[in-house]
Amino acid sequence: MLEIIKHPAPVLSSVALPVEIFDQSLSETIKDLAQAMYQGKGVGLAAPQVGLLKRIIVLDPAAEGYGLLSMINPIIESMSPERIVGNESCLSLPGITVAVPRSPLINVKYNDESGEIKSKMLVGLTACIVQHEIDHLDGIVILQRALRTSRKRVGKR
Repeated sequence: MLEIIKHPAPVLSSVALPVEIFDQSLSETIKDLAQAMYQGKGVGLAAPQVGLLKRIIVLDPAAEGYGLLSMINPIIESMSPERIVGNESCLSLPGITVAVPRSPLINVKYNDESGEIKSKMLVGLTACIVQHEIDHLDGIVILQRALRTSRKRVGKR
């Protein structure tokens, strides 16, 4: 079982490396990430959150009818200019919720488990989860994206 790493561990500030080999080991990593996400009662998890500096994310926005999604080497190709502010929490920052502005509409390009390139237009919660998880791949945690008033509230705790 993979253990979720807590902030401020240095790995959470590191930029993850692209995945180049699509094999059974990758499939196992994705299964392990999903298991850790479900165990932690999260809706998304990025590989750096379990100490793997690889560009892999998993998410399960069940409320939006998707089920488990895995994305390897995800890149946001476009996003709407508008922003919505939502309360976000993170498995690496237990007990903390902050207000984070995100685009409600994105187009993301990624590899599936077999290495095939895919592209998806995502909206709402799913779009926000993907942005949150890609931030982890780039060494960014929600405290860096949070509205200043929200950060101040957390800082006082």
